[in-house]
Amino acid sequence: MSDRVFSRRSQFDFQANRLSIAFAVRAQSGQALVDLTVSSPQKWGLGPDPQAISEVLGRCGGAPYQAEAFGMLSAREAVAEDFCGRGQKTDPAHVWLTASTSEAYAQLFRLLCDSGDEVLVPQPSYPLLAYLGAFDGVKLVPYQLVYDGVWSVDMDSVRAALSDRTRAIVAVTPNNPTGSFLRREDLEALSQLDLPVISDEVFADYAWPGDFPDLISVHTAEPGPNLRFALGGLSKASAMPGMKLGFIRVSGPDALVQSAQDRMELILDTYLSVAAPIQHAARALLELGGTARCRILKRCHANYQALGVRVKGTALSRLSSEGGWNAVLRLPAVLDDEQWALALLERGVWLQPGYFYDFAAGAFVVVSLLTEPKILMSAMDSVLMEVTHRCP
Repeated sequence: MSDRVFSRRSQFDFQANRLSIAFAVRAQSGQALVDLTVSSPQKWGLGPDPQAISEVLGRCGGAPYQAEAFGMLSAREAVAEDFCGRGQKTDPAHVWLTASTSEAYAQLFRLLCDSGDEVLVPQPSYPLLAYLGAFDGVKLVPYQLVYDGVWSVDMDSVRAALSDRTRAIVAVTPNNPTGSFLRREDLEALSQLDLPVISDEVFADYAWPGDFPDLISVHTAEPGPNLRFALGGLSKASAMPGMKLGFIRVSGPDALVQSAQDRMELILDTYLSVAAPIQHAARALLELGGTARCRILKRCHANYQALGVRVKGTALSRLSSEGGWNAVLRLPAVLDDEQWALALLERGVWLQPGYFYDFAAGAFVVVSLLTEPKILMSAMDSVLMEVTHRCP
């Protein structure tokens, strides 16, 4: 069949790369393999009780459906109250529900952009953004996060990336995988560009204890001249990736917020994508997620600290972060990060190379902090053996 049947936006390189081929070969060989990329809390027994989730859904499955563009008021109130309980004052009238955070991005791109318009996105960051932009005909233009013991926004790179087609700026806070929160001064600088800020805050509940960032959410920051959209969802906030509920909190000058509400109401009403049982269950699911969040934060923070201790005095270093589910390790530049990933795979350890996340330079790998601690430390022994072999 001719490729002209399909849109250009659906055209990608579908060929397996070296890493995916090597991983498949290793996985099928029967040899030992430790996967340090697993990002599912359920895999490690950290998620909410599945039976409790089933009971909640069982109670809500037959509840009547009320079609509302922004989501049922009861569900929006549940989301707002959950944020208020964590010190983030939120008006349910300014909460928009979607079926996922990915859909939240898509709907915001439709609200803010025409085909061919541009949105600035951080680099390094999560590779999903590139696909979301492509599917809506939006060009994503990177700006740099720089590391000097801590991560920060390189405002010079932001200004250099601007064009007359720039329509919004994405911030991910804490960023995935760097675990860095957007600084208050960075938000103020971005706001002065008079562009909407889309703030992906799905991991915001996982800030390290005792090292609280000065800004958890753009929604509760000092008002600026621009629109701000804070994104979240059950997937991370309640460790329930299968319970499809995302939320957008909108803030900014009253006239802009009202205009955004008017336009988004029609967009969301066209799709009505959030299932009624999930909306009816929202309050109970958010409550169930609270205990899981505590377990996950405890696991991730302990692993983050243990990694720092384990690599101290070696040729390997763990970059500092402020939260999240991942850690970044910097390896000696005797190999690039793909070569390191392949070499470590030979030792039975599977890690994501930094180029998956568009690290600008250097050799980096990304480790899931959800991993069971004994498994993680055993795998790190293998990693350090390979580093010592390459850098005696």
